[in-house]
Amino acid sequence: MSVVAHPNFEAIFREEFLKSAPLYVAASKVRMPHEDIRLGATVMYRGALHEESRCPVLVSDYRVVEGDPTEEAHIAIVIGLAREAGVVVDGLIRVENCKGLDGTDPRDTAMLRVTNIFEHLDGRSNLLIGQIVSEKEIGWMYYRFHFAAARVRM
Repeated sequence: MSVVAHPNFEAIFREEFLKSAPLYVAASKVRMPHEDIRLGATVMYRGALHEESRCPVLVSDYRVVEGDPTEEAHIAIVIGLAREAGVVVDGLIRVENCKGLDGTDPRDTAMLRVTNIFEHLDGRSNLLIGQIVSEKEIGWMYYRFHFAAARVRM
């Protein structure tokens, strides 16, 4: 079994993800330190009177690749995964907005901070996308990234 990364998979994923996640696109982004994944919390906002931190969650999925598909079939799988990831992230944003008891619109992004799903603070990639290829078993394509969102009270 070996991991194969197509040079265009990340670019395709990024483009389709951003099309499918309008709340993510509209929110303010913060780049999370990679170490915060192990610490279990990341600071989303540090203000004079308070600090907002959240636990980063792992968002991931995969698709089984059957037979010997063409490059177009692989790209179609990446597009599908990216679209679904965008819907999941926008759902997580809505959940964060609904946590308050003040009747906030679940789609409000005015006071929202989200982690950058593409890059960590130190420049390392947050998004990992690839393909597992095996001569004996069915292969699969996957993605994963860490995400957190916080509604900030100033």
